[in-house]
Amino acid sequence: MARSTVWACIVLGGWLAHDMPSQTAAARTSAMPTSGLSASAPQSTAIRNPAQQSTAVRAPASALPTAAVSPSKINLRAGTSRKFFAQVSDGSISKFVWRVNGVKGGSAATGTIDADGTFIAPELPPANNVVEIEATSASRPNISGKAVITILNPTPVIASLNPRTLTYGEHEITIEGSGFVSGSQVKMNNVALPTKFISSKRLTTTATLAPATGGRIAFTIFNPDPGNETSTPAVATSGPPNPKISYLAAGRFLEQASWGPSAESIAHLQDVGFEAWLAEQFATPATLYKSSNNTADNLTDEQSATVNAKLILLLANHIGDMEVLRTAMAAAREDVAATPTSTSLPEPR
Repeated sequence: MARSTVWACIVLGGWLAHDMPSQTAAARTSAMPTSGLSASAPQSTAIRNPAQQSTAVRAPASALPTAAVSPSKINLRAGTSRKFFAQVSDGSISKFVWRVNGVKGGSAATGTIDADGTFIAPELPPANNVVEIEATSASRPNISGKAVITILNPTPVIASLNPRTLTYGEHEITIEGSGFVSGSQVKMNNVALPTKFISSKRLTTTATLAPATGGRIAFTIFNPDPGNETSTPAVATSGPPNPKISYLAAGRFLEQASWGPSAESIAHLQDVGFEAWLAEQFATPATLYKSSNNTADNLTDEQSATVNAKLILLLANHIGDMEVLRTAMAAAREDVAATPTSTSLPEPR
């Protein structure tokens, strides 16, 4: 059977091009619109597909624009600020309404945000330290974007110590500054001290001070996680209550008058002064200097005496002059009581 193609316009109603088998002229005529057409004019045949009568053919809807917030995810220390930016995906310009955890403009507990997107973190991290920033288009409320902020503990800063000058013994010390949190810890020369949290601007501690090298003590504040951080050291001076001389003067003096200064000996000299210190030295019984070389170290008194005797014999042998040795021996025995014995010396080998 011969076939003929009948073309129809595709319209939203479901008109389709349909390939039909050849029919009789009468059948084709009955399916064709005739109003206003002459018998000789070219004619088009439109056939509705029965299967599509209940289903409309629609153009795809255009995608809804979205908003993006930048930066989208950051860590931010408590008490600091950061500016956020929002942009619509279709490039259109829009004003935005900013919220923190769903609250327009935020709150003191979770942080506040201005109309221009500037977020100010709270002084202390909230119990849940992850907060959500949302920017919603003012003119098209169905367009919005979000960002996430993890709020860390602040960086502690020491502004002052009270008292600033400390004397030896036990003291209560007040530390003023900023960025303190519950759990902040005061450290003295890197040793943790019992700490009482008063506010984000004040801590107190109790410390027992002993003489320190240099007469100075370093205090720091350590903040725990999230985001643990240590402050820059604050230095306090320490010494006796009423020093008679300065720390430096005492150190210089002891470098020349003793085997070298220590924190304790400097503190004592500061406390008593030069004259009293010298009187103490003159009143102290004379003691022998024990060499700290490998020969004498870790020896008993008996072993040390044996080593000294051997050393004398070796030195006498090196000198080799009997007259010099007799003179030296006589000088050494002067004012030393001893049972009379032979004073002869063995001949040097």
